[in-house]
Amino acid sequence: MLLQISDKAREETTKCQSSFQCLDNEKRCVCIIERCFEGDGCFLKTVKPQPCPYKMSFGYAYMCHCPTRIELFNRYKI
Repeated sequence: MLLQISDKAREETTKCQSSFQCLDNEKRCVCIIERCFEGDGCFLKTVKPQPCPYKMSFGYAYMCHCPTRIELFNRYKI
């Protein structure tokens, strides 16, 4: 099953290097989000080892600024 995201999130996700695999249940391999902040991104609990232009180091932690990933978390709690 493919998950749905808004057209706005898809349009804002201009740097995706994974061809939106996060939307496919069978191919999904995403960083695990600990908590999100409105408009600021999300703190990550676990981080994939693959490079990602939306993953940012924040001291000893990482943040995610991917519009698609944030919408998946807010909409589906994934």
